[in-house]
Amino acid sequence: MINKSPDVLIIGGGVSGFSSSIAFARNGLDVLVLEKNNEFGLRIKGEVINKEAEIFKKIFKTEQGLPEEIINVSFKIAKYYTPSMNKYALRPFPEGIKVGIEYRKLIDALCKTSIKEGVDLQINSEVCKFIHENGKIIGVEFEEYGHIKKVFPKIIIYAAGINTKLSLPLDLKSPDNICKALKMNMEGVNLSDPNQLEFFLLDIPGVIYIFPKSKTQAEIGFMVWEDQIKDGSKIELIDFFRNKLKNHSTLNKILGSAVIIYQSIENLPMSGPVNEISKPNVFLIGDAAGTVGAVGGSGIVSSMTLGYMIGELASEAIKSNKELQDSDFKEIGSQIKKSEMWKWLKKERSNAKAMRKFLYGSGDIDNIDIIWDRFKYLIESREA
Repeated sequence: MINKSPDVLIIGGGVSGFSSSIAFARNGLDVLVLEKNNEFGLRIKGEVINKEAEIFKKIFKTEQGLPEEIINVSFKIAKYYTPSMNKYALRPFPEGIKVGIEYRKLIDALCKTSIKEGVDLQINSEVCKFIHENGKIIGVEFEEYGHIKKVFPKIIIYAAGINTKLSLPLDLKSPDNICKALKMNMEGVNLSDPNQLEFFLLDIPGVIYIFPKSKTQAEIGFMVWEDQIKDGSKIELIDFFRNKLKNHSTLNKILGSAVIIYQSIENLPMSGPVNEISKPNVFLIGDAAGTVGAVGGSGIVSSMTLGYMIGELASEAIKSNKELQDSDFKEIGSQIKKSEMWKWLKKERSNAKAMRKFLYGSGDIDNIDIIWDRFKYLIESREA
């Protein structure tokens, strides 16, 4: 079955897909968003976010930026512990600017904004394959409630992330350094300060973090940087976390009596932006394009910013050319790479490589305590 084809097809209903859809729709284009799941925003995603980021002001058309109802807590400081717990570094944040959010509320707000702008949203719609012609992708097949349908848009935005069976189109490459992460929402946590983030560097190349949501609830994450494990061994995340919780006095004090409400294991792109984000008729955005800060894994603001930017630039190209040329896609990709956000992502990639090698490059965990004062300077001197 061939559906009426939109101007723009967006595969994936996350923050980058929604942001891009809003930009296209505001420029008068017909936009269709396909989400394979039965609802939007299923992931656990906690981050330290600048509530006054320009992208929030653009999306929600407000002076203050992020709507207050999305914000859970304002963060004042982040605390980083050594594996031995003998030392720590503090990274203060500007007063009232850095916040923690309820991801589902952000998705709901983006969903409502998209609908208001006239975007067509479809859930339970999984893209099966891309339709090729003369070396280009001209459309997609997708399954909706057991029915196979086809659409042939002018532009396809691939915002399906990296946790998907759908292969990247043409010869576009996904991020090459994928970090495994165990993520949990926990109730009954014992927080000394709900406005403080906690990061625990481990005796393996990895970190456990605690992002408070309230005085008694938090998102807990455990990430392993497998590229820094010398013998190439794999870490069983859940077993390791349980053992660490049992034997780590500070973690046990905070989380020992807490109950897991929800947990998942996810792949996070921690290698920075990919080299190529566009091919004729196709753009990569979000996790698929590696638009995640490689130091801490924050990607909401960067993915939304670049998704919206692609929407604006591509809309102009569509309106000026009835049929987009290969050169149009190449030029838009080039402009994205010249943006300040893209430059920041590349800088974060360099910072991440340096920090992980600095900490774990020797393979000697005791070395972390010895060099901690130098690492502390790197942490505390990073822009807040």
